[in-house]
Amino acid sequence: MFRFFLPVIIAAVPLLLSRCSSLTIDASRSIWIVAPGDQLGYGGNTPVQMAIDDVARDWYKTLGSPPRIIVSEKAGSAAIPGGFSGTAIFFGKSAAVSVGSGNTELEEHSISTGIAGNTTMIFAAGRNGDARSQIYAAYAFAERVLNVEPLYFFTDSDPAYLGSKIEIDASSVAFKSGKPTYKYRGFFPNDEDLLGGYSPDPLGQSVFSASMWNRICEALLRLKGNLMIPGTIAYPDESAYKVLERRGVIASQQHFTLLGTNTWRWPAGIPYSFDKNPEMQDHVWKACLAAYSGRETVWTIGYRGLNDYAFWRDEPDFNTTESRCKLISDAMAHQADIVRSTPGRENDFCATYLWAEMLDLYLSGELVIPANTTKVFADKGGSGSFDPRIFDLVQENDGQYYHVQMESPKHMSQLTEMVPPSTFFGALRKFVAKKATSIFMLNLSDLKPALFSVDYIMRYLWNPSTYDAMTPEQAQENVVASWCLRHYGKEYSSDCAAIMNGYFQIPYIASPEKRYGDEHLSGMVRDLLDGTLSPANALSFVNASLPMLEALYSKTLTLWNRMRSNSEAKNVQLFESSILLHVSVHRFGLQAVLSTARGVGAGDNALINEAVEAIEQIKASERRAEHQKWRSFYFSDDLVNFFNLQCLLRERASGASEPSVCTIRDGQPYHTGTQKASPWFLYMNSSVNFPYLNEPPAEWSMGLAVRIACATSGCLDTPVGGTFNTTFAVVAMHFPFSGSSSSSELEIRYTVDGTDVHAKSPLYSAGGVRVNATTEITARVFSKAAPQATTFQGSPLLITRAEYTKV
Repeated sequence: MFRFFLPVIIAAVPLLLSRCSSLTIDASRSIWIVAPGDQLGYGGNTPVQMAIDDVARDWYKTLGSPPRIIVSEKAGSAAIPGGFSGTAIFFGKSAAVSVGSGNTELEEHSISTGIAGNTTMIFAAGRNGDARSQIYAAYAFAERVLNVEPLYFFTDSDPAYLGSKIEIDASSVAFKSGKPTYKYRGFFPNDEDLLGGYSPDPLGQSVFSASMWNRICEALLRLKGNLMIPGTIAYPDESAYKVLERRGVIASQQHFTLLGTNTWRWPAGIPYSFDKNPEMQDHVWKACLAAYSGRETVWTIGYRGLNDYAFWRDEPDFNTTESRCKLISDAMAHQADIVRSTPGRENDFCATYLWAEMLDLYLSGELVIPANTTKVFADKGGSGSFDPRIFDLVQENDGQYYHVQMESPKHMSQLTEMVPPSTFFGALRKFVAKKATSIFMLNLSDLKPALFSVDYIMRYLWNPSTYDAMTPEQAQENVVASWCLRHYGKEYSSDCAAIMNGYFQIPYIASPEKRYGDEHLSGMVRDLLDGTLSPANALSFVNASLPMLEALYSKTLTLWNRMRSNSEAKNVQLFESSILLHVSVHRFGLQAVLSTARGVGAGDNALINEAVEAIEQIKASERRAEHQKWRSFYFSDDLVNFFNLQCLLRERASGASEPSVCTIRDGQPYHTGTQKASPWFLYMNSSVNFPYLNEPPAEWSMGLAVRIACATSGCLDTPVGGTFNTTFAVVAMHFPFSGSSSSSELEIRYTVDGTDVHAKSPLYSAGGVRVNATTEITARVFSKAAPQATTFQGSPLLITRAEYTKV
């Protein structure tokens, strides 16, 4: 599968190790050679240094002692100390320079071997000056020589101690990566309730601790990814970006956090509208660019509402495809201009995601996408399948947005694997055939529940040719067999593969038309309890899959018992936290639906209690899956939330009356979907420094932007202003700036006819502004001493435009 690479060695011409020879690595007779700047220790915080440090830890775990490191400006055999005999392993710049021109493409890397005198040399080499290629080379050494799984931290399969000396087949070590097929290969941790609750940042600077972000970046890089959207929603100055920078990972944004805007914390009273309030949008977008200064970035452009919805929900006057496309096209053109007019970013990569309503607008032919902007096609509803209408329109350099986890209330999966590999392989080969391989963004929610899918998909993105030479079904069998053999060993691999393939044949998971996951199971029980789902329909769904799952669960238990009775069985914990857990969730989730449907239909509380017991089995499986390291991982399951569901079932069985005591962990009633008030986002529960999390430079402050809000009953604030259904409404205005003597030095002036406000416009007074009909209000803060000034103490005096509509 891999081509042998003959190195070009500076300062020595080595004898090539035979393909058929064995390679012995003795920790006591091995040295690592790195160039100055790549060494470990104090100040070792460059991306290459951090990767080398990871591999040094792998070495220690495998061989029992830390590596001995030689720092040398010399290359090849000239860097080897006189009189040394053993194994010399080159990393970073030292390896790249030693190999010379062997790796010519961006991110290309290799491992090659040679002999100089009594020393065996191993070169884990990237391209000189290309940090990521050198990082990938180091991690390739860890995987191919030390047998370290890229996702070891999340699979709980730390490198095993093999003794101080290991012997490996030289031909299994040497390889040349070739050029990656996909240019950008990204992770998107999204709807991250599990990791957000398991590893919150104690400093309140990101949704995860810096340590967890570091682990996720490490996993991405070990799988040869290079791009990250750091969470569902983020301020542009959050600490996660610092981790990405330290790790050498490119930053990006999702389809409604455009240019890095935290729309969920958009300040109340400032309309969110590129149509009505373009100056404010311009300010925020430019502020985000400023926060990203120095970061390698892939920019997402587009225009949507404040949450994951179309903007016209808040602006219903945009009621035609033409008007909607026009505003989005104008917004994208402006965003692209902001990026490319920023010094140093003239050639930055921009992408727009054709997610949800954006696909239909694109298909209309009226959406104008800026030049040199990549179209990213999204799987339909996050299901892993694509809308068949797109394939005739796919062009070279397009990209894809794909889900292996999806928070879709009452539909998809957050706790278990969701998409059959054959579905992925069948879809992606169509894009690869058209060279639509600029970017692939993988939505993986909390990562840990979808480790298998993450592993094979990231491997595919580098080189799809091996998989695409097979049928999608054969490719699935290949990756399942590989995963089971690598993680569970030859003795259990075939039984493991049979169970995994059986899991992906569960009718509602295998269905190409309508795929369902664990959220659907909990959602069906909730719908049965509130009367929105009939018992007959629920039973029809259950009966199509439960017999298969009962048999699959029995096979899974049999294999698990075999494994745990063998003290030498590999990765029993991984089996418990993945295959056994996933089968258990679906088997007992269906049982809960079945018992609830029967109980509701017959008014039988004993059957409702059977559903309670079924969920108890799910909870037991989750606890077993946590082990010591991941204890409390499922504590923060706020989205599927079998804990809350079990409480509701107990209430129904006991005949409890309202109000319900079945709240979630923040004391609120259960609600579907990730929201701005979701518990794992409480660290950012403020817009006082907007558009940043921390205090911004005065240049980007919005403290002098006027906030406009309803001040009388019958008036309702909206994201673009407000509505009122009374004879009149009173709206109030204020600004939160707290500079010295600001109240005496500043004043608010406004207009109510949509015209621009100026220094002689009406002066706002504490009594508010009365409006009797639909009114366009424009307001701005002015300096009394310098009414023509556009800044005050360095902060901009921004115009706020709001519309109050009489309904």
